[in-house]
Amino acid sequence: MASEGVRTQQEIIPSMDMPEFEKALSTMDSLESKLNPLYDRARRLEVTDRATREEAKQILDEAKSYDKLGEATIAPYKSIVNRVKDYLLTRERKVANRKEEIRMALTPKMNQYDRAEEAATLAEQKRVQDALEASLKRQAEERRLADELAAKELRTKRVAEIRSDLKAGRINKRQSEKLLREAGAFQEAALAQAAAEADEATQRATETAKNVTVESNVPSGGRRNYHAACIDEDLFLLAFCAEYVALGRFGELRKFVKVNNQALGEEARDMKNTKKMLEKYAGISASDDKSF
Repeated sequence: MASEGVRTQQEIIPSMDMPEFEKALSTMDSLESKLNPLYDRARRLEVTDRATREEAKQILDEAKSYDKLGEATIAPYKSIVNRVKDYLLTRERKVANRKEEIRMALTPKMNQYDRAEEAATLAEQKRVQDALEASLKRQAEERRLADELAAKELRTKRVAEIRSDLKAGRINKRQSEKLLREAGAFQEAALAQAAAEADEATQRATETAKNVTVESNVPSGGRRNYHAACIDEDLFLLAFCAEYVALGRFGELRKFVKVNNQALGEEARDMKNTKKMLEKYAGISASDDKSF
């Protein structure tokens, strides 16, 4: 068994040696010094006839030749740099890929647990809310019944007092009739108040129950990601057009509709006619030029 810290497979580390690198840099300096006067000539030159047009081509051809020599000079060192860069990226990618494999192995399980726990939490919260609301409503109903009973008992007591006063001669029949009517009205008012207070208590019970929350067992941490993607472009564009017709202007969907300029560029290269491009497609710019 290999000892800890020793690789079981031989790994080839690319060399970072750059032979004659100073000489290559000197060559690049020489090429740059040769290009500088060509740049000055290119800036000063006015292409007005065949001769100056030919001179421009000669300057460009000479610049291209220096550029090719520069590429050839640097190419071996770029190859070394690229090999080292690829090696480093590969090592970095191995660690990143392993981390990603761990994440992909655990994330679905964690999300499944979180969803189940959140659903259970919501169900328990609803159960607690419903139980509290039922309890508060039951208390309100019991209070209403007690208030109604008290109102009836008070009316019975008051009627007995009125009849006693009538019998004792402290009031006459007309006064007795008036007082009995008042006692009945008082009872009705008390019953109405009891009903109103019961309704208010029932409403408060519903509102109080809604504010009750149950804490989830899902640990804090992690970022919740939200996703959306268009899966039917034709349907989306029809909705975009319908919105414009309904509003008479562009609406909320406008920000999601983008013109594919890359496809327009490909169309221009295929068509090879700037005038036709401008005639065929509204709201675009089109041009053509030569490259040398």
